[in-house]
Amino acid sequence: MLQRQINAPNKTQAVRIALVHELERNRQRAALRSDRRAADRRGEGRPARSRLRHEEIQRRDVGRLTSLLARR
Repeated sequence: MLQRQINAPNKTQAVRIALVHELERNRQRAALRSDRRAADRRGEGRPARSRLRHEEIQRRDVGRLTSLLARR
């Protein structure tokens, strides 16, 4: 099936092409991660949003614990 999707002449070529594509995707993903880390170091990007989400979860959990303790 992979061989037909890639239009490769044989299975070996199909696997080789698929591996090359996967390696390229991994290189791009690594570059994006490094760009994201650089933005985080500069104070840009997602940290504020993830911090807000974390605080929201903490408030929710504290509310649940408070209600559980109040029932006792």
